[in-house]
Amino acid sequence: MKTFRFHWLDGKVDEGKGYDVSHALSRLGYGGGALRALDYYEEVKEKNNGIREEESE
Repeated sequence: MKTFRFHWLDGKVDEGKGYDVSHALSRLGYGGGALRALDYYEEVKEKNNGIREEESE
């Protein structure tokens, strides 16, 4: 599974795991309507040494 970081319009940040963005949001308990309150998301990747690297979408 991939790790995603969700940045909301109110400044809150959530991190979740899923097969894709939709799956990760669902696992966090958010429905389809929550996308209107989402500012942006990023996939959090780990390099071989275990250090995280962010990629914005």
